[in-house]
Amino acid sequence: MKKLLLSASVSILFSGIVSAQINNGGFETWAADGSNCQSPVQWGTLNGSTSVLGICTATKETVNIHGGAAALKLTTKFIGFPINQMAPALCTNGVINTTTQAIDGGDPFTERPVAFTGWYLAAPLSGDQYSFEAALTHWNGSSRDTIGKATFSGTATVSVYTQFTATVIYTDVINPDTLIVALLPSNPVTPVANSSVTFDDLEYTSSGVGINAADAKESITVYPNPVSENLYVNMAGILGANVSIFDITGKKVAQQILTEKLNSVNVASLANGMYVYQVNSNTNGTLKTGKFIVK
Repeated sequence: MKKLLLSASVSILFSGIVSAQINNGGFETWAADGSNCQSPVQWGTLNGSTSVLGICTATKETVNIHGGAAALKLTTKFIGFPINQMAPALCTNGVINTTTQAIDGGDPFTERPVAFTGWYLAAPLSGDQYSFEAALTHWNGSSRDTIGKATFSGTATVSVYTQFTATVIYTDVINPDTLIVALLPSNPVTPVANSSVTFDDLEYTSSGVGINAADAKESITVYPNPVSENLYVNMAGILGANVSIFDITGKKVAQQILTEKLNSVNVASLANGMYVYQVNSNTNGTLKTGKFIVK
């Protein structure tokens, strides 16, 4: 369960970016959820809990849409007596556990996408923040590990459909087994009543056929670890790549274009601690990821 509250010899084959839609990511199919509401099929919302009060935080938008015949509109609602609390609308491809405030389940998923994209409208109130979050997870035998994460958020009003891109940041080289997506119209900590966001046509993009992943992992070397001044990245003849460095919160703290030979990345200005590096091809996605310690 994942809580979300919410070498020269390496062969390079270019085939471009491949896109695929998330299950019902166009929000075309809906079904009754509770006595007065509908929810998109294969997605979980709060409607099953709030419909008895005549409140639907997730609604089917059929007028202002990006593609197809419908979109998903999420609106934060205030629930009055006897609850008297805010309900920040949540939509997920998992199951909302209202007792533990966690998202259970998700969709089986074994790809390593480069990014997630989608189209949205937003009407936040009083500086409220809407968001899209995707977590790629893997069951290690005793618990679920998050091996990649993509996040998009905003506070601005958007009245014309605009595309967002959420790049996946990987922290492990293994493949995922599950994808968990969460959509919110509000900051779950300080939600504002009537803030809304509309999502449509959610997709993920993969690099298709590219650098042989196993060869790239073995050919690229990153050292030393621990490091105090210069982190060396030996690309062993692989062209067209860059390296990004992230702290443990997922914030990007450094990025550098790489040559096909030995590269030096100065990390002396970084605070002591653990970091994640991600070596990316400009056309073929993530080649290698790993962790290192600045000491």
